[in-house]
Amino acid sequence: MLPARLLQVGSPRGSFPLRPIRNAAVCIAGHTLLGVSRRQSLLLYVFSLWTVWIWGTRIWNIWGDDDRTAAFKAVHTVLAAVSVLLAVAAWFVVRSIRRQRSAD
Repeated sequence: MLPARLLQVGSPRGSFPLRPIRNAAVCIAGHTLLGVSRRQSLLLYVFSLWTVWIWGTRIWNIWGDDDRTAAFKAVHTVLAAVSVLLAVAAWFVVRSIRRQRSAD
């Protein structure tokens, strides 16, 4: 459990609690990140786009190959779905943090 002081961000009018999803996303190894720099967000955006592109291309090629078994296609489709969902989640978390910090 995080200490109460890590769950709040100071603002001129006081403090407000962070959203639970943001708490989970920005709490890494017990440290709370209170913002993401432009360079860091750009790197995470590129990672997200790269992941979606690579897995989209890979799945397209796997499903077009008649030599692959149905099990191989199913496993790789699940792997692709999980990876793409994580990339999309990273995109939205970074966007949310950047917007939150720019509003403060």
